[in-house]
Amino acid sequence: MRKIIFCFIFFIFFLPITVFSVDDVTYIHDEVKFLKDDTYQYLEEASHFLKDNLDIEYYLFTVPNLGNISIEDFANNLFDEYHISSQSIVIIYAKLEKQVHIHVGSELSTLISNKIIDKHINSYFLPFLKYEEYDQGLKNGYNSFYKLICESYHLNGDKIEVYDSLDFKFKYKGIILLLIYWICTIFAYIFCSFFKKRFSSKKINLTMIFIFIGVLIINIWLFNMAYSIEKKNLYVLLFLELISIMSALYMPSKKNINKKEKIKRKN
Repeated sequence: MRKIIFCFIFFIFFLPITVFSVDDVTYIHDEVKFLKDDTYQYLEEASHFLKDNLDIEYYLFTVPNLGNISIEDFANNLFDEYHISSQSIVIIYAKLEKQVHIHVGSELSTLISNKIIDKHINSYFLPFLKYEEYDQGLKNGYNSFYKLICESYHLNGDKIEVYDSLDFKFKYKGIILLLIYWICTIFAYIFCSFFKKRFSSKKINLTMIFIFIGVLIINIWLFNMAYSIEKKNLYVLLFLELISIMSALYMPSKKNINKKEKIKRKN
């Protein structure tokens, strides 16, 4: 009996007890499972970074529906349920109602006004969410406020990617990308076939070198524009240019074709 009592006392005093600290708080609550694993991890780490450095609580909630209440009331309920401080920002997206709402605590209301909130929703969230690009839209919208906070408090926010859909190159990105694809592929073919002839005839001069450098700079600029719109465009461009270069290099020239015809006639 004494041994049982001793063991019981031992487990009470020495059993590992989980102590919940600030680091154990979860800021990203993706109930609808919109976010990819790497996106979820990135957002969670970013929120902890703001909490550790500025004591700002940055939450993101995705919910299936609002349950017959307004999204503003839903946000107020979350503030009470999670004991969210006045120095906070909360993003809520309701799937069924297709509504996005930003709730800002009183201490951040001077930095993030209603006008800024409306601009960010229209520029950074909705253009992606309306096409059901949830992962990219929520991340982009989150980053827009994250970057604003970092820049306002002089933290390193230069490397944070934010895509403004109202910017010309994003508003007409489909047309711009088609033009870039077309220009780069045609340019690569003409460029390579032109220099192929000059190299074979050894007609290289200083002017041609400057032309080569100029064309290369334009090509890099177009690559950079396509990459800034969406990273995967870079791989598409590289693939198309490689095909154009290979076709230009390995396509027989008119001189070679004429020589072959003359040989055939002689035979």
